[in-house]
Amino acid sequence: MNVLFTIIVPIYNVQAYLRKCLDSLSNQTYIHFQAILVNDGSTDASAQIAQEYCDADSRFVLITQANAGLSMARNAGLEYVKNHRNPIRGGAISYIAFVDSDDYLELDALQKCANIFAQHDVELVAFSKVMAVDAKSGERTEYVWRVFAKELVGVYTPLEIIRVTHIPITLAWTFVAKSDLIFDNHITFIPNIIYEDGAFCTALTMHCKHIYISDEMYYNYVLTPNSITRGKITRAKRIKEAYSYFKILCYFNAMHDKEQNPEFREFYRKNCIDNAKGMMKKIQFVGYTPELGFSKQDIAPMRKYIPLKYRILCYHFPRIYGFRKHIIPYLKRFFGLEQS
Repeated sequence: MNVLFTIIVPIYNVQAYLRKCLDSLSNQTYIHFQAILVNDGSTDASAQIAQEYCDADSRFVLITQANAGLSMARNAGLEYVKNHRNPIRGGAISYIAFVDSDDYLELDALQKCANIFAQHDVELVAFSKVMAVDAKSGERTEYVWRVFAKELVGVYTPLEIIRVTHIPITLAWTFVAKSDLIFDNHITFIPNIIYEDGAFCTALTMHCKHIYISDEMYYNYVLTPNSITRGKITRAKRIKEAYSYFKILCYFNAMHDKEQNPEFREFYRKNCIDNAKGMMKKIQFVGYTPELGFSKQDIAPMRKYIPLKYRILCYHFPRIYGFRKHIIPYLKRFFGLEQS
């Protein structure tokens, strides 16, 4: 079976890392791929660097948009692929992967994918083990987060997965999906949020018939200091996080309500609880400000998912709850009441 990979690379102000990322693609031992580079309004030299690779290698394509964030950049890449789908000669099958532009692939990553798809009748592959790379030293260690439990290696159905896996199912760049799985089920990233991987990766997993989980080395996750997850915590970031958790909560609530299988319903319920908790943790710092993009009334139909410790005081008076919660440890430190 011939396999053609399309790799979507969202790019935003990563000039220090981009060449290593794109070199890891151009030097793949498996050569049958195209790379869709999505310049998300970069203000540094990232767009110029991306254009260099497009000029040198016809497998690279650059598209540009105004800055709209990671989820919209990935969606732009998906839309481009969808609109440029042509019949593939020789019986080849198209698969889609994601690579963030400050990370890089193992040089035999696509070959490993091709081998798996050739040997197993699956629509989706997940590389559960991720290598974390220190941005300064380049030292690599296994990342603390695994996509699936360590004992899960091989072919599984979605039902087998949810019976043993943790939530959320996340990290889009560890998944390689048959393009039909994505487009036939209209799977996209929730627009204008962060932490968008959870809903997307869960949708991939729930819609496939079989998934292959690999423990091979595939992806190198560079721990850059200014990334979304490791950047400075600001009020604006907390507002963005709260909105993101709210939108993901709405997504999983809709999935829960239309699901008939009780085991899948329970899995979606757990995702709802997880995102409701994350939402309330952020709201306690900012309150129900209009900047949130949603109100207490919008949350009300999903209040049942909010953990009990947040359901009363934090839900009704989030700033009071947050003040109480954070002033007590401060007072203990001030008066020397903390245990040594």
